[in-house]
Amino acid sequence: MKLHFLHKNLKSNFEFSHHKERQFLRLWHYHPEIELVYIKQGKGTLFAGDFIGTFEEGNLFLIGKNIPHMFQSSSKNFSEAYVLHLNQSFFEAIESNKEEFQYIRLIHNLSERGATFHSFKKNKIENLLFQLRELPVPLQAINILQVFYSLSVHSNNTYLGSVNWLNHHQVSDQRLSEVMEFLMLNFKEDISLEKIAGIAGMNKTAFCRFFKQHTGKSFITYLNELRINYSCKLLKEVHSNYSISKSCFASGFNSLSYYNRIFKKTIGLTPSEYLKRSI
Repeated sequence: MKLHFLHKNLKSNFEFSHHKERQFLRLWHYHPEIELVYIKQGKGTLFAGDFIGTFEEGNLFLIGKNIPHMFQSSSKNFSEAYVLHLNQSFFEAIESNKEEFQYIRLIHNLSERGATFHSFKKNKIENLLFQLRELPVPLQAINILQVFYSLSVHSNNTYLGSVNWLNHHQVSDQRLSEVMEFLMLNFKEDISLEKIAGIAGMNKTAFCRFFKQHTGKSFITYLNELRINYSCKLLKEVHSNYSISKSCFASGFNSLSYYNRIFKKTIGLTPSEYLKRSI
């Protein structure tokens, strides 16, 4: 299975779309456009770069150019989203007016690692995006600027991808992309070094050297961090003592003691401490 490149072929510098379906596109893919996604309805798991987390109604995500991502719906009801794609040229044209549009540069910079927004004016943003369906292109552009300005002054944000991932990410390396896609889709399963080296078409020694060179981490460290990130997502969803052991095995670990040790090393807290802070 390959990482999919989706070229949007936008008719202008931006394009709005409204999605309402049983499942969002379950495809590990990337594209050169920057994407703003508002979740109107539904819930599930967002995979973006090396980020794994929950999406649900009212969430707003900014996904940068060429960041591999996938929204995996888990709701039994319909999933609905407002999606805005923007070409790089949209930002470049506006940023040439440096002083008046500092907030556009802020949003553009946030997109490099991807971001999720908190404490934004939900009703205002939702209405501005919804109006894009009927407005002519010049007025759509004005709404988009209002969205970005509001987010720059009335919200907090959390980055999705890590700095390490951004520094090492190369969509042009097809072999690495296939390895990463396999890990993102199968990290909950038992993955041997021999298996993953075979995906890359290498022997185990060559693969370990290749993976460390391209990610800055050993294979087992990277895999453990993926699993811990997913475990954190599960712990936030279920607040009970049982959820610690459940999240351990559901994330791909087969030893609770090893899981506890890796969790503390990665997060800086024990699972119990993390759970208490999440409540």
